[in-house]
Amino acid sequence: MGFLSPSDAFALNYVTNSCGYLIPANLHEEWGQCVVCRGAANPGWETCYQCGQHQKNRVGNDLVERIGVIAYALDGNQTALNMRAYKDPPANDPERHMIARQMVGYLLYLAFRFHLGCIPAGPVDAVVWVPSSTGRSPHPLHCILLKVWELIGNQVLLPPLEGWVQRLEGELIKTRHLDPSGVVLVAHEPKQHVLVVDDTWTTGAHLQSVGARLRQYGWEHVTGLAVARWVNHGDKQDRQKPLVAELLKENEIPFHDSAVSFCPFLGRDCGYGPNR
Repeated sequence: MGFLSPSDAFALNYVTNSCGYLIPANLHEEWGQCVVCRGAANPGWETCYQCGQHQKNRVGNDLVERIGVIAYALDGNQTALNMRAYKDPPANDPERHMIARQMVGYLLYLAFRFHLGCIPAGPVDAVVWVPSSTGRSPHPLHCILLKVWELIGNQVLLPPLEGWVQRLEGELIKTRHLDPSGVVLVAHEPKQHVLVVDDTWTTGAHLQSVGARLRQYGWEHVTGLAVARWVNHGDKQDRQKPLVAELLKENEIPFHDSAVSFCPFLGRDCGYGPNR
């Protein structure tokens, strides 16, 4: 293992010892996994229904080129509960709120500390986040990203964190369908490659709409990163999908320290993580 800073060691220790419920979003094509978002595709299809609709309704080549996903959030498991709790007011349940924010923060820390260089589109010029659909400001995700930037410090040269995506509006919020026109941007000078971060991918409409709007604005490459891919398993049709069935088997399998080098952008151990 190479040199680890105190922040690296703390992040690795926290994820390894306090997040045993995590299921890394590994690539499993044999499980009927959507090739875009790693969600559950119906047998015989390459994409899930939502990603199929995004591709059908896109304009030109304006969708996000690659989606990185860190972990699965099965409806009802601890990861899913944390993805909701990290946005709740702290006063509702201070301890759960703190635990949830730590999980989100340290997962993002590991992704940015060790895996930015894994993105096929090359060096990232800027990082933006998907705004809250409720208009919450500051977005809890933005606050966590600021802390991640502070903790990583000068260990790696991070791209600037920019607030260019001002808000979501109109039909994009109401319908959760792909709609780049519902993304309001702050005027800026587009460069080559921007990374869009979202907390939870459910239908993907918000992240894809932000990515499409940035492509239309002039960005050459857009990559996405979701902390969690939400997975429903409440009805028989969901449970019959191979990916859902396999994830239910894996639920509560520990996120061992060998998995902390898991790369969300490649969907596997890239060999470049902290265990290199």
